[in-house]
Amino acid sequence: MTRRSREEWKKLIAELEQSGESATDFALRQGIKPRTLLWWITAMKRLSKQQSSKRRAPKNHQIDFVPIAIRQPEIVTGAVEVSLADLVVRFPQGTAAEYVGAVVLELKALC
Repeated sequence: MTRRSREEWKKLIAELEQSGESATDFALRQGIKPRTLLWWITAMKRLSKQQSSKRRAPKNHQIDFVPIAIRQPEIVTGAVEVSLADLVVRFPQGTAAEYVGAVVLELKALC
């Protein structure tokens, strides 16, 4: 079994894309287990997505404070609804705020 570097896997995946073959056929022709090739394709996509999201982040963060007004809390009955872009998520009454916050942060990271 030959260990390949990340760069070698990038080249193999580029060859696969150029070949027009299925991943399974390409892997077998190259003497690679198809599941291994598919794992590397997924890993490279994930890495590429992480790197592109890092590139979009601004380098100099400036924090601006926004004035707010604090009011008496209202008693809310029913569901809590959160909208992110074209996604709407509803949480039933009594859902812990920490849980709602965690879900919103995860969804925001994916959007």
